[in-house]
Amino acid sequence: IREYRIPLYVVETDDEEKLRQIFYRINNFGKSLQWKDVHDALFGHREGHLSTLRELAEDLQRLGMGRPEEDQLLSCLLAFKGLDVTRTIDEHYRTDAEVLAGAVQEALPAIRRVLSFLKLHAEIPHLRLLPRSIPLVVLTRFFALYPEPKARSLALLARWTWRLLLGAGSYAERTLLRHGVTAIQGRDEEESVQSLLSLVPKERRDPYFLPRRFDARA
Repeated sequence: IREYRIPLYVVETDDEEKLRQIFYRINNFGKSLQWKDVHDALFGHREGHLSTLRELAEDLQRLGMGRPEEDQLLSCLLAFKGLDVTRTIDEHYRTDAEVLAGAVQEALPAIRRVLSFLKLHAEIPHLRLLPRSIPLVVLTRFFALYPEPKARSLALLARWTWRLLLGAGSYAERTLLRHGVTAIQGRDEEESVQSLLSLVPKERRDPYFLPRRFDARA
């Protein structure tokens, strides 16, 4: 294995987009890279500001809510753009090669607001206590369209968050994720909030009981 000759190709061109296309096509054969790595290669370091998922995660970690998973942030970027988060980025990329160009920097304020909301209004002090990433993803879309929501909307969004978390098993998560993003429209803030509430049950089919001993790992 140590003596294996690794083939190396050097492509000399001034056309950066051509290089990205070559990288993208090569990645579809053999052992594929994870899409968070592909994202950083295709869309990262084009400008001087934040452009990679790693940089985004590190910036958000400074808020004290923990370090978001890069795969979760990738879904957040799709939600920020209003895209179907249940489809692979490969599908989106084939439709539009610039689908997430600049999205890291653009989505940063919205994701910051989501983390602030979870801490201050939903009273979830750390991402390790968030059992599902659906609120993080869907709310990115909401705060992208409504960066300064009304107090009533914030209260209802906190209600939606907890209904979603406690109602696990009574809905299909992928369906809720897709419909949650599409339910948020730029026409009316209150209508978007009510649309989100309509997607989750008001009550659990089985009553929820707090454990006798609290364990943050569970």
